[in-house]
Amino acid sequence: MNEAVSRDLFARDVEVLRNLTALRKWTILQAEYPTIDVIFTEEGKAPLRVRVVAANWNSDPAVFELLEPDGRAIPRVP
Repeated sequence: MNEAVSRDLFARDVEVLRNLTALRKWTILQAEYPTIDVIFTEEGKAPLRVRVVAANWNSDPAVFELLEPDGRAIPRVP
């Protein structure tokens, strides 16, 4: 995919995500092409940090990393 188009789609999708964070207890730590890094929190549950890296946003599969809130890799998924 053309990088300019990919960047435009990324920016559009980040705005949608920003709207969702206003409704939920989510925190965007990074939203700079091609990476989105978000912490999801909910009362009574352990926070989950997810980093998504997609060099060709919207055309190639993204890489998802499940992380501890401090950025360390989760040793095992429950």
